[in-house]
Amino acid sequence: MIKINFIEPETAEWINWKERCDTACKQLIVEAKGGASPVVTNLYKEQKAHLFGTNNNFYGKCAYCETLITSNQPGDVEHYRPKGRITDAKNKQILIQDAAGHDIPHPGYYWLAYAHTNLLPGCNDCNRPSSGNSGGTLIGKWDQFPVIGDHAITPGNEIYEDPLIINPVSEDPDDHLEVDNLGLLSHKTVKGETTINIFGLNLRQSLVEERKRAYNSIKDKSKLLLIALTMEADPTEYIDEIENVKKGKLPYSMAGRKAWKDFLTKNPRIVQLFNQ
Repeated sequence: MIKINFIEPETAEWINWKERCDTACKQLIVEAKGGASPVVTNLYKEQKAHLFGTNNNFYGKCAYCETLITSNQPGDVEHYRPKGRITDAKNKQILIQDAAGHDIPHPGYYWLAYAHTNLLPGCNDCNRPSSGNSGGTLIGKWDQFPVIGDHAITPGNEIYEDPLIINPVSEDPDDHLEVDNLGLLSHKTVKGETTINIFGLNLRQSLVEERKRAYNSIKDKSKLLLIALTMEADPTEYIDEIENVKKGKLPYSMAGRKAWKDFLTKNPRIVQLFNQ
């Protein structure tokens, strides 16, 4: 998981979609205030191509695990804050009290159902409950949204929440997670620990192996870069791949960045060669 610097498109299509989404969000709020259960349509999916495209903010990757979303792994437009039913980190439904003091299910963050700031591209393993790729342990975010304290129940109050799942658009995962040369993640905070557990980021062996592979790839390219600079050969090929990892363009860039950082620590001389 890496920080995503989301830049909104300036196309007429995007602007029109946002206007329609804003109108739809307001309508959901009106319906909820009138006592009706908000009904969310597929309007939020209309910009799926932008979220999932390979030449955009997410570079075609899952926002959580950095797996490339392809035709064989179609993925979902994932709501960071669930639009309907909400559960905690143990899949227990979140309840709130109605005006009469009765416990009722939390209605979800319906007012954010169409908000682009609440939409992320998610692979099937990260977004849907499953156990097939995690050694039998149930993983996947689905309706889970644990927070410290109470969940917001009215529009706008979500800004006071303290979520326990990392949102890579609004915060830097590096503040909560780190990866080693074997592709395993460790946590620096409770939020990091919760995120690892919910998405099964260390339980999905193929995912761990891909991160390890990404680490070793940049490790090897870094060595070849040093040789090329020392021998005054063309280093472009190696520089390009390292730069793509630094920009987050490649799958599992978090691991690649770690490899580059480790290499610089052990080989500070490369900085001098760059500047020659």
